[in-house]
Amino acid sequence: MVIGNLTIVIKEMYKKGGRKYVFLSLAPWGCTPLFKALEPGNTGACIDGLTTIVKLHNKALFEVLPKLERELKGFKYSIADFYTFLIERINNPSKYGFKEVKIACFGTGPYRGIPSC
Repeated sequence: MVIGNLTIVIKEMYKKGGRKYVFLSLAPWGCTPLFKALEPGNTGACIDGLTTIVKLHNKALFEVLPKLERELKGFKYSIADFYTFLIERINNPSKYGFKEVKIACFGTGPYRGIPSC
């Protein structure tokens, strides 16, 4: 549904002259301190259901963009794979100079995941 709505908006923008687009994939929200803090009884693991939804969305986005490129003359896009960028740092923190990736830098509650302002 989200990808369908996005496709409609892209086509409307295309009709108005839009040809070049930048897209950002969804982050691994199920692995972030905020969503882990909101999950009752979470032991620190990524939230599987949310992670699955994010992966499905990103897969659909990555599949629809080449189709639009073939369908819409002059349509060009770049995609920043934020999911892979962030999950790589979560899974290999020391490789990127991080010591702690399971707890937020600021906030309250479990994992300091609840914004305080």
